[in-house]
Amino acid sequence: RQANKAIAAGKKCCWCCARLATHLGRHLDTDFKLLGTHGILFGWSPPTVGVDVAVLRNLETDLWTELHNALSE
Repeated sequence: RQANKAIAAGKKCCWCCARLATHLGRHLDTDFKLLGTHGILFGWSPPTVGVDVAVLRNLETDLWTELHNALSE
């Protein structure tokens, strides 16, 4: 496993950015250290370059799961 990678940010990440960092870290066999997440879902578009389609599919699955869980409550 590679060394931890820090991502400089002035505030906590949204839910999508935090999940992207998790999936991207697994895909690249590294850990990204973030300030944390406030957990809010915003309208969001993933980066247009540099992210493997498999990572984006995993993120999509997470989003569908969150929607299903919210509707089931």
